[in-house]
Amino acid sequence: MNVATEPADWDKVSNVFHEASAAGLTVCRTWAFRDGGDRALQSSPGVYDERVFQ
Repeated sequence: MNVATEPADWDKVSNVFHEASAAGLTVCRTWAFRDGGDRALQSSPGVYDERVFQ
């Protein structure tokens, strides 16, 4: 989760998906959460940080 929230590290996430695709992966389901603290998806109940979702 933390890797995906840092713009400088986005290429790491993209590379993993490219490698998986090259290996034949056609579907990938993910589940991510991080409530409270630094770079949280949800800083408090019902309050979301749209920047983290991007």
